[in-house]
Amino acid sequence: MPITYLFKLPITIDQIPQFRETLEKRIQSLKPRQLNQFQVQAVMFQATSQASIQQFLHSDFSSTCFSLIEPQSSSHETKVLTADIGLASLQRRILDGEKKALQLDLIGSAFKLGDFYIKIGAVTQNSSNRGLLIEISYCASNNNDAYGVIIEFVDSHLGLSNSHEMLTSFVKKKQPHTNYTPEDTIIQYYEHFNSMRSQTAQIRSH
Repeated sequence: MPITYLFKLPITIDQIPQFRETLEKRIQSLKPRQLNQFQVQAVMFQATSQASIQQFLHSDFSSTCFSLIEPQSSSHETKVLTADIGLASLQRRILDGEKKALQLDLIGSAFKLGDFYIKIGAVTQNSSNRGLLIEISYCASNNNDAYGVIIEFVDSHLGLSNSHEMLTSFVKKKQPHTNYTPEDTIIQYYEHFNSMRSQTAQIRSH
């Protein structure tokens, strides 16, 4: 499986449409192959035990439902369970009595350029923009081989600087020679979505 990194752009909400357009134009100028639109959806159910269950659907893995029980502290490992897509509707019916905290959706454009897959999408909550993410996948044998290549690609072709600071802590802590899995991609979405959720809560508290 290609190694995938997810970058969260440090921009304000009102800058999202312009930045997205600029990034897409930069990629299109390289003459990539346009792929189908991609989507990611996350629904978080707050259980009475104060533990939350987050459900993720990703269009690249259309037959799979990913479920993540939020760790109680940063010292606990984040684990993702996978099941057939049919679990998604069943899980939502079972948890319907619980308080649904939020749903985040990402819709974006996807491109293929050589050994790279580039996806650029805006994250929304109730149709309001929450952030801009770039998903980059590269066909490499391990994390050690991919890291420098992906960072250089993002910095040079997308015109971003210090892109390594836009990665999740999960990626930064991952061992150099370990393989990547779809679950690793979902954990990155989980971390970035949580960051956006926290920012939204802070804005509402002021």
